[in-house]
Parts: sequence; structure tokens; C-alpha cells
Amino acid sequence: MAEFAVKRVILSGPQLIGARRVKALRGRVGAQIVAEQGVAQARLNDFRGISLEPSLNPDAYTQTFVCGPVIERAQEILAEIPQVATRLQPGATQEIDFSALTFGLNRSDVMFLSTIKRGGEWSSVSISNSLYPFENISLSPVTQALHYGQAGFEGAKAYRSVRDRIVGFRLPENAKRHQRTSARLALTPIPEQVYLEAVRATVLANQHLLAPPGFGASMYIRPLHFGSGAQLGVAPAPSETLMIFVSPVGPYFKGGFSAKPMLIEEHFRRSAPGLMGDVKVAGNYAGSILPGLLAKARGFAEAIYLDVASGANIEEVGAANAFFVLDGTIYTPGLSGTILPGITRDSLITLAIDMGIKVIDNQPIPLNLAKKADEAFCSGTAAVVTPISSITIGKRTIEFNQGKVGPITQALYTKLNDIQEERIPDHFGWVYPLS
Repeated sequence: MAEFAVKRVILSGPQLIGARRVKALRGRVGAQIVAEQGVAQARLNDFRGISLEPSLNPDAYTQTFVCGPVIERAQEILAEIPQVATRLQPGATQEIDFSALTFGLNRSDVMFLSTIKRGGEWSSVSISNSLYPFENISLSPVTQALHYGQAGFEGAKAYRSVRDRIVGFRLPENAKRHQRTSARLALTPIPEQVYLEAVRATVLANQHLLAPPGFGASMYIRPLHFGSGAQLGVAPAPSETLMIFVSPVGPYFKGGFSAKPMLIEEHFRRSAPGLMGDVKVAGNYAGSILPGLLAKARGFAEAIYLDVASGANIEEVGAANAFFVLDGTIYTPGLSGTILPGITRDSLITLAIDMGIKVIDNQPIPLNLAKKADEAFCSGTAAVVTPISSITIGKRTIEFNQGKVGPITQALYTKLNDIQEERIPDHFGWVYPLS
């Protein structure tokens, strides 16, 4: 079992002052300090001149620091101050079994939160002043995103690599895709550099939650851009918010990297030409919840959607891109405007071609072709590469590779994972250093 410990030092009071001069020191153990105004000022001044990495918003009620000799000494000094010693509350040690992690929310300590008025500039946002403790946020009852769905998001991952670096995977591509999503929702696109620096700050503030390499775990990154201003009426929100949080996660599908049965969805459709199937908007995923529940109730891992025009072509596997292997060639539906251009999808196509495998990715994939496949899998940031054991349509079930992981699926998964954790050289420039 891999574990980390979080020490919490809570000195409750109405306002943080002196402590805001203390910055974060990298390490695996964290501490929170909140100092009453004026009480700890002189003692914490002892630490001026020490240059450490920024932590949370300097005006935040609670500050998180990564523990080291400086913070340990600060804790000792604060404990000697009569006005605050009685309020010193060490928190319980927490443990994470990274080998048993599932995909879901595992609380992190720090999130990014910043708001601009419509027409404002994201480049004016202070990254270090936009970090807050992970906590509930306050919204107006007439928040635009809640009523009219003006909300788009991204999904990315960070890893602790075998080179002992903290890295992200193709994060500039996430930034570009998020810009397209925001523009489609009449939100102000976030400049790539602002986006990347906000992601970097959030990941590093929670770096003690990163699993060591080899556990099949990662840090999921969720940026959310939404219309947060109060307005009753279908129009762009008067203000917009960018929020980023992270969560340590394991495999998206139960059972990890093993072949999963899928159901061909015959009644519901995911998107249609001219709608928003090619961007990551909240409504696309809301529409997939019921079909997914119905599929899982019948024992399937996920639903596979067909195109709206003919109902004869494969589109997506739940929230993932679909792949089928026939006679050594990989087939994946072309990006017709109804399918999300997956970053993992693009990576796998590039890897396959680099490995000498032929890929057909520019045309519809008929269901009849999928039925003949030798192996099948789906891909996405959360799903990574997930093998498909079978597809069921009506009362007929078609099995792939005797229900086991296929050789091409296995090879692509291994190579992608090795690049993400820096086990092998990254010839494509996909690994994005965060530390």
C-alpha cells in the first residue's frame, strides 16, 4: 500500500495575515495554518527571506502548506504563543491505497477559482491569487449555467513519472479543445498560457496526492468554464468562472484493464449534425446518463451509440471513442462533427501508424463492419484504453477475441502508458512537464 500523510494545523481566526508570507515547500506532508490577525505576525516574520513555492490565495481563510523543516519550525513557534496554543488541532493522518483506487472523487486540498466579467480578459487573472481550499462555492439561484447549460469542461491527467517528475499528458491540446468548447457556448476562450499555468498551479498544490508510477493511478484534472452570472433569459452570462480541481483516480471501468461487454443503444442518440457533439459541453453528458444506467442495469459496462441519420454506423462508446480491429487494420469513426475529437484517440492513431499498423479514421464505421471485428476497444482520458469483450444488439451478442484483450489493444495500451509515465522516450512531444 502506498500512503501519504496530511498534518493539519488549524489556528482559527477571522483573517489570515502573517501566515500569508509563508510559501509552500514541496514534500509529501501538508499542513494548514490559519492565524488570528496580529497574533502570529512577529513570529512568522522570522521566516521572511525564505523563498518557497506559492500556496493558496493570500486572502483565503485557510492556507495549505507542504510540510518541511520551515513549516515544522513555524508550528513549534505558533504552539508557544498563548493566544493560539489552545487552538492547535493536529488532524488525523490520511492514507490512500493507490492500487485500489477507482475512478471518482477523492478529495484534494486545493482548487483554482477565478471569475471575469463578460468581455473581460483572462490574461488579467492572477494565478497564485486564484488558489483556494477545495470547498463548496456560492452561486446565485439564477446562475446561467444551471438554467441554460452554459458550461463546458475538460478532462486531463497528471502523473508522477519514473524520472521522478510531475508531468501532464498533451495539456496544450486540452487547452485548445477547451477554447473551442468555450467559443461554441459564447464564453470567453481562455488563452492557452493562462490555462496551462492555472492547471500547473493546481496540480503542484496537490502534488502529495500523486501516486508513484506503476500503480495504474493518476491525478485527474477537471477544468470547468461556465456562465456564473445571474441572469434570467437565454443570453450569455454577465460573468464567467473558471474552476479547476483535481482528484487521484484509478481505472474508469470496474476491473481495470480487462475486456468489458457493451450494449448497442438502439433508441437514444448522442448527438446530431449541427449540434455540439464535437465539443465537451455539460448537456452531452447529461443526455448519456439514462442510457448508461439502463445498459449497466442489464450487466453491460457501457452503451454504444449509433448515428442519428441512419442508425447503422457506430459513433461513440458512452463518453469514449470507439475502435475496431479487422484483419490487422484499425477502424475508428471519422470526425464528422458529431463525435468528440479525443486527444487519446489522436494519440492512439499516431502510435498505431508509428508501429506500422494501418488506420482508417476518416469515414463512418458501419455496425456490420464492427460485428466482424477481431478485437475492439474504446479510448478517452478517463477510459485510457479499455478493451471491449463483446457487443450486444437486440438478442444477438458478438464476441471479440474470445472475450479477451486483443494483441493490438494490449500493445497500444502498454506503449501509451509507458510514454505517460516516461518509461520510454517520448518522440512525439506529448509529455508536458509540470515540475
